[in-house]
Amino acid sequence: MKTCPKCGKKFERLLAVSRTGNKTIICDDCGTMEALDMVGGNMYGQMDIFDFIEKPPESEQRPSLTQFEQLFEKVRDPVCRCANCLCEFCVNNAEQSLDKIKPGEMQEPCFNCDECRVYDGDCRKQNQRKEECAEFVMSDYGARRNRKRIKLIKG
Repeated sequence: MKTCPKCGKKFERLLAVSRTGNKTIICDDCGTMEALDMVGGNMYGQMDIFDFIEKPPESEQRPSLTQFEQLFEKVRDPVCRCANCLCEFCVNNAEQSLDKIKPGEMQEPCFNCDECRVYDGDCRKQNQRKEECAEFVMSDYGARRNRKRIKLIKG
């Protein structure tokens, strides 16, 4: 999540370039307001951006899903403590057994689990369970597990 420097709201991505800063990346709403200001003076007191952009009320907006939630279903009350962690399905996880990662599948070894309290139960370590990871590459095991969720509809 990124925070717009102009309005302070959090967004998954910021795509607009500020017309005042010319290098500052801002949210779409603030970019639209700046464009309207350039056309007709200061519009902030005269109208609201939502007069032009139709958005559902905040009560109807669904929270954005994490990378893990987009790819897999969360396990409720898991037996394996690492069940809801991206590392379980990543080719780069150096701690995975050979039944989950094939030889030659690993690209860049990751040792996140070595520092994770959830992985080995050591209370001196931090919880490193990952739901988001820029280095995540799905293993064949993760892909096979996802394929089980696909349902064929005969018509």
